[in-house]
Amino acid sequence: MFFFFLQKWLLVAEIFKSEIPQNVLIQKYCLEGLSLREIATQFSSSKTTIREQIIKYGIELRGRGGDDVFKERYGSKRDKYRTRKTRSEHRAIKIMIDLRARGLSYRRIAELLTEMKIPTKTGLDKWHNNVVREIINREMKK
Repeated sequence: MFFFFLQKWLLVAEIFKSEIPQNVLIQKYCLEGLSLREIATQFSSSKTTIREQIIKYGIELRGRGGDDVFKERYGSKRDKYRTRKTRSEHRAIKIMIDLRARGLSYRRIAELLTEMKIPTKTGLDKWHNNVVREIINREMKK
C-alpha cells in the first residue's frame, strides 16, 4: 500500500514539474510583466522552477521591482524580446562624458542636464548627481 502511495505521489510531482512552453513564458513574463511568483501561482509551480525555465529558454531575467520599465538602463529601450539603443539618450550620455572630461562635477553636470531640459529615463524634470555618476561609470567600463 505504501509503495502504491509513493508511486502515485511521484507521478503527481512529475506532472507539476512539467515545463511551460517558451511562448507562454514570453507572453506572461516579458509582455504582460508578471513576476516569477505570479507565474508560479498560475501554473501551480515554484518560483525556482519558473526561474530555471526562463534561464533555460534564454529569456533575460529582470531585477526586483517588476513593472519599473523592466529596469531599462539609460541609453537603451526594451522592444519586445530585445534591447536597442536610443539616439537621444546616447547623445545625452556623450554630453555627460564630455562635461566630465572637462572637469565638471557630477552635481554640476546634473544641474546642466536639468537646465537643458533633457528628460530622465523616468520622465522626471530634475537630474540627480548619483544617476549621472552611475551612467558615466557604466559607460566608461565598456
